[in-house]
Amino acid sequence: MIEALKNPEARKKLGEVEHPSGKPLNELTLEELAEVQGAGDVSPETTPLCITIGVGGGIAISKLICK
Repeated sequence: MIEALKNPEARKKLGEVEHPSGKPLNELTLEELAEVQGAGDVSPETTPLCITIGVGGGIAISKLICK
């Protein structure tokens, strides 16, 4: 199989060999592209704890540096 992908002569002997990584991006339908990319089905989220740690950490670092 690998030899057929590298060597055009061997590829002719095997016939049409599907590439292991699948179809090129320009041959995919819009539905297939949406499935590959995830179609934006995940929305970013954060919690109050993340904000508190970010702000608190920033204040603490500023106090240490700006004495």
